[in-house]
Parts: sequence; C-alpha cells; structure tokens
Amino acid sequence: MMTEQEVKQLLIDTQAILEGHFLLTSGLHSPMYVEKFNVLQHPKYTEALCKELAERFRDQNVELVIGPMTGRSSKCCKPSRW
Repeated sequence: MMTEQEVKQLLIDTQAILEGHFLLTSGLHSPMYVEKFNVLQHPKYTEALCKELAERFRDQNVELVIGPMTGRSSKCCKPSRW
C-alpha cells in the first residue's frame, strides 16, 4: 500500500497541490487546493491512485462504485476495475 507521504508526493509531482490563496465555493479561504485534473491527465498516476483506493476497500465487500461525470467519462470506472 502507498503511504500518505507517497500519495502526497504523487500529487506534488503532478502539480495537483496548489499553494496560494483560494476562495472556496463554501466561502472559506484556504492556503492550499488540490486540482484533481492535474492528476487525471496522467493515466499512470491516475491508475496508481485508483488501485490504491480499491486496495483499501478490498475486504469491504463493495458491490457498487459511483462517481461524478467529468468530461463525458465517469472517474469511478477505474477503481471499479480492481
């Protein structure tokens, strides 16, 4: 399994972790933001994260995976493969 530090490094490597001043939809302010699209444009990294997510739920008897549609494709299809 990937460690928290390995996941964080993957997000840093794909420039998904953004630092600055962000006004969130909730109205809250944050010094950090994770832009998922910066990861999703790299299939190798997306696959690694999806495999990790699936592995963490392997013994949970998951029967259904749902997720949002993004750019006409469901991003939940990857974890459901494993």
